Amino acid sequence: MEANVSEQTKDTVTDRQLVIDTLNRLRPADLLDFQFGIGSKPRLKCKLIGYEETKYIVVAIPELARVSYKDQLTLGNGCIVRAIIEGDAGQCIAFKSTINGVINHPQALLFVDYPKQVQMFSLRNQIRITTHVPATLIYTTTDAAGKDESTEAFHGTIIDLSVGGCRLKLPWHLGQGRLSAQEVLVKILFPSRPDEPLLIEGEVKSQNRHDGKHITLGIKFGEIQELIELFNQLGIEENDIS
Repeated sequence: MEANVSEQTKDTVTDRQLVIDTLNRLRPADLLDFQFGIGSKPRLKCKLIGYEETKYIVVAIPELARVSYKDQLTLGNGCIVRAIIEGDAGQCIAFKSTINGVINHPQALLFVDYPKQVQMFSLRNQIRITTHVPATLIYTTTDAAGKDESTEAFHGTIIDLSVGGCRLKLPWHLGQGRLSAQEVLVKILFPSRPDEPLLIEGEVKSQNRHDGKHITLGIKFGEIQELIELFNQLGIEENDIS
């Protein structure tokens, strides 16, 4: 799960003992999210193996990443590390670090410097998660005279979701041009509640070509209490999240 929270909620911890206490909340096998520079490869997710307080943090490198990330996994390369502290803490943490060791045998492991400061974000604010949730985009079109109305519906996947909006990936070939709709309905079907789809009014704020067969839409939601409650009560379960 990937979390991004607005800058207003950021709290920077610099006290050495508080940094240690914060990182001690992480547990072996927790996923850490590594970002190697802006515009680089997608973030790399690694399982935490352990750490030596004030010295280093060690994670397992996924087998496929040993080759595909070999240019990033080099000594001295900088990175941003993010993680979710689950349970009562309800926080996302982030810190800058530097790679100080890589080994390949008997298991591929990555060592990064133990941080001197950590940024903390509350998950009770506007959390944004990476998802693969099925959704349907619904909107109304009119004829050239502006009279006859018809309803269009396109099935896609929400790849990024918050209480304020989403990014929706839709099958959309090059020959279809741009989506003309602006005011839309988004029907979201969470796997954990298949008989209770969520219908949300939204406004298309952006659209970009994802590839030759898909587009991604940036959609802003109006405030909907049910979605807010889903986030606050952790109603989106692990099975719903990539």
